[in-house]
Amino acid sequence: LCHKFNSNSDLCVYDFELNEDSNEINAAADAKKVYINAAMMEFASKDEELAIVLGHEVAHNMMGHISKMKTNATAGAVVGALIDVLAESRGIETDGVFSRSGANFGAIKHSVQFEEEADYVGLYITYNAGYDIKEAPNFWRKMSLKHPEAIFISTTHPSNPSRFLSLQKTVDEILAKDSRGEELLPD
Repeated sequence: LCHKFNSNSDLCVYDFELNEDSNEINAAADAKKVYINAAMMEFASKDEELAIVLGHEVAHNMMGHISKMKTNATAGAVVGALIDVLAESRGIETDGVFSRSGANFGAIKHSVQFEEEADYVGLYITYNAGYDIKEAPNFWRKMSLKHPEAIFISTTHPSNPSRFLSLQKTVDEILAKDSRGEELLPD
């Protein structure tokens, strides 16, 4: 599946690293590796749940989200720096606050969309790897019970109810394609 998205085969090889020191239920990607906290491995108690998490993080790497976020952060920092320079030229000391704010804003500008895309592509990865994805939407229900604040927060990630609905739609799409014998690639 990765080779369908990337002609450079190096972009399809990722190391996986377990972080045993964090109690946070989390996983992450950095374009080269996929990191998973031991707490997430305990929380994702079934192999299928863990595969969903790992598929999501691999999708971030495959889709180039990390480099796109860095580009967005740089653009935001440049705009912020221009505001800092303008303010300082008028005698207002900003101490680079607009540069930092611009970088932060730029980094999260498309974050929700990247997360939605990683959920979508990640389910294709998970299914193509041979895992049952029917319970994927319920994983986010389980996450909502553990972290109720994530039910409504949607600054950097979709809200859990939104995730549940989009994952269910994706599961239905994949299973329908499979039953028709279609190639199992994201649209």
